Amino acid sequence: MNIGDAIFGILNADSPVSAIVSDRIYPQRISQNDKLPAITYSYVDNLPINDKDGVSKLDTITIDVDIWADGGSDTGTGSPYRDMVDLANKVRTALDRFSGTNSGVVIDSIRFDGQQELYENEINVYHTSQQYTIREKV
Repeated sequence: MNIGDAIFGILNADSPVSAIVSDRIYPQRISQNDKLPAITYSYVDNLPINDKDGVSKLDTITIDVDIWADGGSDTGTGSPYRDMVDLANKVRTALDRFSGTNSGVVIDSIRFDGQQELYENEINVYHTSQQYTIREKV
């Protein structure tokens, strides 16, 4: 198992998140025909903690979690935007400060590092990109 399996497992098991997206939680991309809202996650970086006794026993992993919602016909003040913000908050609540084992991955901690709200004009989609740092025991 890998960190992506754990992120999927944490978000899929979280009732407030899964009530909105069901199991529409994907690695890296969403296909054009997938229903929104949905979540994607991407592995960005891995910095192992040096250990004098051998291979790293603790890795520091950076991931991005992206929340996608239909842009609807409003200009940022209607319910599609609010729904995206609500889902982003639920994702943060599910992941931030998580500690434990999920999908066989032992997570020391997950730290929320920030987010950016975007609007994809070409495809009329709201998008929040969140960044997390994960300390994984290996």
